[in-house]
Amino acid sequence: ELTVGAKRAVAEGRLLGPELHVAGTIIDTLHFENLTQRVRSEEEIRRVVREQAAAGVDWVKLYSGLTPDLIEAAIEEAHSLGILTVGHLHNTSWTEASELGIDNLVHVIVGNASYLPEEKQAAYAVEVSRGMQAAYAWFEMVDLEHPKIQELIQTLATNGTSVDPTLVAFHAAFFGDTDQYKENPALANYSPAMIENWSTLFNFNLGWTPEDFDRAHPAWDKAEQFIKLLHESGVLLTAGTDANNPWIVPGDSFHQELVLLRDCALPNEEVLKIATWNGAKLLGIENRVGSIAPGKEADLVLLSENPLKNIEATRTIEQVIRDGELVERHQNH
Repeated sequence: ELTVGAKRAVAEGRLLGPELHVAGTIIDTLHFENLTQRVRSEEEIRRVVREQAAAGVDWVKLYSGLTPDLIEAAIEEAHSLGILTVGHLHNTSWTEASELGIDNLVHVIVGNASYLPEEKQAAYAVEVSRGMQAAYAWFEMVDLEHPKIQELIQTLATNGTSVDPTLVAFHAAFFGDTDQYKENPALANYSPAMIENWSTLFNFNLGWTPEDFDRAHPAWDKAEQFIKLLHESGVLLTAGTDANNPWIVPGDSFHQELVLLRDCALPNEEVLKIATWNGAKLLGIENRVGSIAPGKEADLVLLSENPLKNIEATRTIEQVIRDGELVERHQNH
């Protein structure tokens, strides 16, 4: 209700903000209060998708516990209603989800043991039992040149399945022993209660030892290589952040994400395309937004420095134009 309400308020001019395309409550086989809707059958998941569509969402988010039969039913129902599907998946592999027609897969952490060499799958199961250490362990163990990975990448490209890697969310975890996120100046304007929560209760790397970080740092190199392979193979990448997860500040983290995409050896021009046109393409609205062209809506961010030379220049914002109208700094309704 909150997200759909915000979307409608922006569309009707009652709330100043960007055009919103929103998802409903996460759909999974497990129930977490105020986080997921639990389903156990194809009939249940179809009903939940119909309810969310009727409420006005643009997406349904399918979660890690869902099996391929449930994923298939959800995708079929969603597409019949004209809404998109996004998956944060583990029980269903990315290859399976792509073949079933999912629109978007999120997070650089693929996390499915089937992509690992058989002799490493038992060791990976041990890491999964430890918790989030499995995130770096998957990249430690994966062979990016293995036919399974090559098949995955080709399947995504062939089927037009896009990937939103949310690099910043996992970089913050892998490098949580450094100060770059905990001393981010953007935290000064953020909720002290959330910061306290991240410091004591909810953190992707809570309980990690120095040895865990010693393993996570070099594993990140493989994560970067994986993103580069996806891009070079024609997989549509989009820019997201998983904001409000530990140390991921809304707004500021988007600029961090673009830097991390550049660090995957992607040219600045391609990073800007990922941040603009690619997202519009995924949403099916590239005919009116996502690039600057005659007849398109004037949604513009004007910078004082050139991001083609340095992607960090996206922070040098001088003006924002929303649908042809100048948005004054600190303006709100």
